[in-house]
Amino acid sequence: MNDQTTDGVPWPGQEQPEFSSAAYASGRDGNSVKLVQAVWLGKTSTPEDPALRDIATKALDLTVSD
Repeated sequence: MNDQTTDGVPWPGQEQPEFSSAAYASGRDGNSVKLVQAVWLGKTSTPEDPALRDIATKALDLTVSD
């Protein structure tokens, strides 16, 4: 899984997140698979961070439009 900046899409704002230590969650929605990564801006993130894991899990409920 790559973030869009890896594919050349600029990240908005001044800071660019580092997803190598992201918390992540995955789920299905019909025939689609959702993959979510969550990191802190300006401080160290870890995949085991309970708050980031909660954010990633809750983000699975967001509606994605085409």
